[in-house]
Amino acid sequence: MRALIFDLDGTLLDRSRRVSPANLRALLRAHDAGFQLVIATSRPIRSIRRFVPAALIDRALTISLNGAAVFEPGSRRARLVAPIADEIEPLIDAMTATGESIRFSVETDGHRFASSETLDPETLRDYHHATPDMVVPLEVLDPERTTKVAVDGIGRPIPKILALADAFETLRFIPADDHTFANVVSSRVDKSLTLVDCAAAAGIDLTQSIAFGDDLPDMDLFRHVGRSVAMANARGEVKRLAGEEIGDCDTDTIADFIRGLLS
Repeated sequence: MRALIFDLDGTLLDRSRRVSPANLRALLRAHDAGFQLVIATSRPIRSIRRFVPAALIDRALTISLNGAAVFEPGSRRARLVAPIADEIEPLIDAMTATGESIRFSVETDGHRFASSETLDPETLRDYHHATPDMVVPLEVLDPERTTKVAVDGIGRPIPKILALADAFETLRFIPADDHTFANVVSSRVDKSLTLVDCAAAAGIDLTQSIAFGDDLPDMDLFRHVGRSVAMANARGEVKRLAGEEIGDCDTDTIADFIRGLLS
């Protein structure tokens, strides 16, 4: 089986965080033609469900939280790949000791999470894409189901946070947004490692599959597939690694690519 594998932000989602109708129609047509659709993103499932049409989620294998949680097509129940229970408390202490101005959230399965700050309803809705019942106090969070820490420098680089990677060998620090943001997961997972495991279980031949992306974490996806496609809005490093480049995420370029593929 072949797969079409998509990052979300800057790739399948446009800058208004929408999947264009034309791209959605093309994806559903590709699924009907026998392609497995795969979403691979750092976003939690509650956020994915806000921006991605249900028709697509119901057909896609979803790799979320940078590979720490997997949802089979149409399922609301996550398979947790590598919880980081033992590292949470020392990690939070170390981040606090850096003195950097940050806010962070601690994810479980992508439905529920804890936050370093008290969240008003507007922030919950617009930043975390959550409702109040999804928030768990940090001190009662189940460490055995903790999968990811998302660290936001609030628009400023966080070099001291990223430097903690040297002290936490069992964790993977994944920078994003020009190093103003970091996702911290188990060193045993990232989007590409989880993709390889899921592909083996689902009978997906990655050498015959195509990955689309725009940011640094997508480069590892590119190394595992037969064809790699960078968006026109991708970072330069991503474009240089990709085998080919298509249009901007604000266009229907994915639909155009799929039409050509199916023809």
